Amino acid sequence: MEEMKYTWILASNSPRRKELLSNLMGDIMVLAMDVDETVEPGLPPEKIVEKLARRKAHAVFDRVYQLGELIDQDPKNTEDEKLMLAKEFVASKVYSVIGADTIVYHNGEVLGKPKDKEDAFRMLKSLSGNTHSVFTGVCILTPKEKLFFHSETKVTFDDLPDDEIWEYIETIRYSGCGRYFCDRNRRRLYECGRFSDR
Repeated sequence: MEEMKYTWILASNSPRRKELLSNLMGDIMVLAMDVDETVEPGLPPEKIVEKLARRKAHAVFDRVYQLGELIDQDPKNTEDEKLMLAKEFVASKVYSVIGADTIVYHNGEVLGKPKDKEDAFRMLKSLSGNTHSVFTGVCILTPKEKLFFHSETKVTFDDLPDDEIWEYIETIRYSGCGRYFCDRNRRRLYECGRFSDR
């Protein structure tokens, strides 16, 4: 039997996720949808990321199918860029969606996007000299299967002087998850990372 080939769709606008997946899988399409990211209070961090990853993946998977139906009903809709992408996906009848979500978790608190630079400083200061968890949830949807899982990474920061934290905030985009980026091209704020997949 001929191996099934998927058209992979990343349900995220994250440049880093696209880079990582492209390195592993070659060409990958990006088509993200806005979803409600609120979750019920008290949900464990691993359940939060799995739930949001599933929500993001399903939103794109369902939307692509719906757009394909619209294209069949009204060919004029193909002038829309997203509909044209959907037409390409749906035409193959073999597409798969990858959704992901990441949070930083420390001392029982999910560190979301900071409201401003002062809030970013507060978050980074709380991580200084401590070990925190980075949870990532992944959901993969294909026409035949559904898979979701999560991983937890333990990250330990060095003790960070206040002026170094402010310098970091002033010189990089600070709105990403966890207020920091473990980028090989930037000064590393962390001491070590210990990986434990669950």
